[in-house]
Amino acid sequence: MNGGDLVHVFQGHDRHFLEWISRAPQTNEVGRAAVLIAASRFLAGLGHDDLDLLELGASAGLNLNFPLYHLDPERMDAQPDGVILTPDWHGTPPDPRPLRFGTARGVDLSPVDAIRDGLRLLAYVWPDQPQRAARLRAALAIACQHPPQVDQGDAAPWLATQLARPAQRGRMVYHTVAAQYFPAESRARIETLLHETGAATTPGKPLCHVSMESAGPEGMALQLRLWDKGRMRSWNLGRAHAHAQWIDWRPRETT
Repeated sequence: MNGGDLVHVFQGHDRHFLEWISRAPQTNEVGRAAVLIAASRFLAGLGHDDLDLLELGASAGLNLNFPLYHLDPERMDAQPDGVILTPDWHGTPPDPRPLRFGTARGVDLSPVDAIRDGLRLLAYVWPDQPQRAARLRAALAIACQHPPQVDQGDAAPWLATQLARPAQRGRMVYHTVAAQYFPAESRARIETLLHETGAATTPGKPLCHVSMESAGPEGMALQLRLWDKGRMRSWNLGRAHAHAQWIDWRPRETT
């Protein structure tokens, strides 16, 4: 296609393109699920392996399906079907162990439909990143069989509603490269909600908070907080590339 043909396409479909670019890009990077799997394994090692999932800033909700993905930092999987995550891993990965999860639900101001808008998500991947595109296609295929449940709304009031419901098991609240887009008042309200709910946790129903958020030029900071029977513990789990191309896993308890 030459330049003239491209101009003709844009001019002939201007309404479509104007509508398409009216929505802000949302990558819903599946590679970040490697951090979520590792954090879940870490929690399982602490005895917390039965959790409901609550994701803030979920976009299309592809990372609500992270329990269905495979973390293989050693690149040992002989049958690479589905979503196989192979980040450049530094440090000792948490022991692989079977995990149990209950419900999974997320929220986003402008949710993307993983079934209807799969091509839109693929369009946000640079053409020189074929592995990333293949990973996204695999996640979209899983979403067709396990449609993510993502509500439209602001993260803070949504989380308040979710946490107000009686806990059936432990709960894991998480977000990956999303909190920076929340208004300051929403971030403050979320923090208050976590502490208030965590202080009221009962045996067998802990509250976990996993975050992967910007920490400057050194990558994303990986943080974990756990409230169990009203007591809070926290860990700095390490650092990661924004798309989890590499993960420097160095769990260190900070409280």
